[in-house]
Amino acid sequence: MAELEARPIEELIERWRVHPRTQWAEIVGHERQIRRLRELAAKIALSPEERTRLGLRLGSGLVLTGPSGTGKTQLARAFAAELDRAVIAPPVSELDPERIGALYRALAGTPSVIIIDEAEVLVGDPDWHSTDEAAQRALLGALDGVERPEAGPVTIAITAADVAHLSDQATRPGRLAPRLTVDRPSGPERVELLRRATAGLPGAAGLDLVRIAERLVGWSGAEIVGLAEEAMTHSLLLEVPGPGTELAYEAPGLSTELVLETAVERFVVRDRPADEARDHLLTSRHEAGHTLWAHLAWGPGAVAVVDIDGRGGSTTLTDAVLTRRSDRAELRRRAGLALAGAAAERIAFGRDGMSRGSEDDLAGATQLLVRIEELDVPFSHDALEGFQGRGSEAMRRDRYEAVRTSAAVLWDEVLDRLRPHAGAIERLGDAILAAPAMTLSGEELERAIEAAL
Repeated sequence: MAELEARPIEELIERWRVHPRTQWAEIVGHERQIRRLRELAAKIALSPEERTRLGLRLGSGLVLTGPSGTGKTQLARAFAAELDRAVIAPPVSELDPERIGALYRALAGTPSVIIIDEAEVLVGDPDWHSTDEAAQRALLGALDGVERPEAGPVTIAITAADVAHLSDQATRPGRLAPRLTVDRPSGPERVELLRRATAGLPGAAGLDLVRIAERLVGWSGAEIVGLAEEAMTHSLLLEVPGPGTELAYEAPGLSTELVLETAVERFVVRDRPADEARDHLLTSRHEAGHTLWAHLAWGPGAVAVVDIDGRGGSTTLTDAVLTRRSDRAELRRRAGLALAGAAAERIAFGRDGMSRGSEDDLAGATQLLVRIEELDVPFSHDALEGFQGRGSEAMRRDRYEAVRTSAAVLWDEVLDRLRPHAGAIERLGDAILAAPAMTLSGEELERAIEAAL
């Protein structure tokens, strides 16, 4: 920062200038936001006299909010191109009260758009962010100066994760208008993003983009574009880079399975804070697996309620199922139910054991399988406790092998029974996500299951 302080503001402006310009055609989706920004651009292009005659008031700036990677900055840059103005994007970490004022004064006579990303750092709500009060006053002063005749054609566009994280002073009427929310891409938009990201890559013509897009619910546009590059990197290398690694340059190429496997790795190995929407997606498929297994095993009306709470979920059986006699066949159905959530995860995302819920369910299934083995062994219950630490080593080993074999066989059975219903898992999971409070019960659940199947 000391080195930056020594530089004149004109030099910093050149350093912060953005090239090349972004065009509307480069943006996938966000039609409503684009329409609003083009309307604002048309209003700015009017002369002050025309705006007065038409009764139009020009705000001090605009704010775009939404998750990271959804295209907020790209929209702001396209907006600047629509106005045919220069784009200045100073990193928020390089802005202090003095530099904010100097930047605004230096650009006062130059048609430009100043884009400030992650503006919560400067004008954040004190309940969410620790902001520099002097820097906040400087930025608010710049916003209030936009309408002064001597200020010149400067528009300030700020982006933030959530408008609720910005201070009341920054968001009061007249300062930042419009305030637009930028959402994650829809299904068709994900398909188009994949098409553009993979265009020209080896194997791209054979990709099942719809199938891939179905697995990327909750992904941002930036994540989807990055996925294509990461999958292509995987196709170039035979193994993890290291001494003696051979490069497969002769036949690199993409396949649907390769892209999905890359998506799964991104889903499981997180190098950033867990995404709540992604957690909900995983849990919805997990609980859909439990629900469909119960429907297939016990018939309609087997599940009383299914819901997602935070990063977990639950599937509750009806009393009619819970009070059934626990014979060997019934215990096996219950063990299958315990494994069905993890099986649904594997079917939906390409591998099992991704969630903590799956680990808990596996433990529950193992306990049920132990009870099944007890029903088949003709000696005393006390002797059977050897599996948990008493009795001979041979007895413990035999019991362990019996339960492990039963678990492997049952796991394959659950996968085989649910795999034909992969589409139903997706549809029922989406129905859970779309329900109020992400909860389905009673007739709602039966209708959702019927529609999914």
